Parts: sequence; C-alpha cells; structure tokens
Amino acid sequence: WRAQRQQDADRSAVSAVLLPDPLRWPDDSAGPLQVVDSSIVQVELSGHVDLVNAGPAPVRFAGFRADRAGLRLWGTVVGAGPVAPGGFTEGAVHATMVCADRPPSGPVPATVEVESADGVLRRPTVTVEWRAWADQLTAVCDRPAPGVWSRR
Repeated sequence: WRAQRQQDADRSAVSAVLLPDPLRWPDDSAGPLQVVDSSIVQVELSGHVDLVNAGPAPVRFAGFRADRAGLRLWGTVVGAGPVAPGGFTEGAVHATMVCADRPPSGPVPATVEVESADGVLRRPTVTVEWRAWADQLTAVCDRPAPGVWSRR
C-alpha cells in the first residue's frame, strides 16, 4: 500500500525549470509594436527558451506564461513528446513590454503547463531569469521610433 502511494505521488509530482536559450535563432527579434506621436510605447520580442524536466517522472510540456505590470510573456513548446527527468525540450517565447512600465529585469514568476505522468495537467510556478530579454526590449524602447530622425 505504501509503495503504491509513493508511486502515485511520484507520478503526480512535477518540477520544471525555464532557461532563456542563449543562442540566437534566425527568427529571434525585438522591435516596436506600438508607436504613438513618434515615441515607441510598446515593444515585442520573439525568442527561445529551454524547458527542463527536473523530475521525478516524465512529463509533457504544454506552454507557459508570466504576467506582471508592463510585461506579458507567453510561450509554446516545440517538441510534443514526453521529456524524461533531467531532459529538456525547446520552446518559443513571445513578450510584450510597455516602455513606460518597465518591470525590473530580475527573475519573473511564470506558470508552466505540464502534463504529469498520471495524465493530469498541472500548473507549477517557476521563475524565469529574463535579464537578456529585458535588455533587448529596453534598448528598443530607448531608441527613436522608426522613420523618426533624432540627434541623440
């Protein structure tokens, strides 16, 4: 009975890590999304992330999202198959940031959608270190809007 309960607990346990992919992919980009009165108001980013299964059982990643004032991150998973403990799969990340509400560039809490080994969709909260993406978005916010000449 105890062994069965432990096995059931292991099949329902989920532990995940999200890591920004340090490699530049051809479809990675950061640019203006909204321009008002020759000022960049909102920017968007497309990039990649590695979703790591920290165990103890295989899982299927479905997606992830993070929302905080001035920032929205969401992602989809490239690989649909199960990920073994210690393994990873790649995901595409998209972000929009309001230039006036620049959130801090420290870790951001995110919700990951994971189907555990028992077939239940779980939503653990993890943190994402998004500093590199924040730097890219801030650089776009700080430059002149496309088509606007500036003497900075």
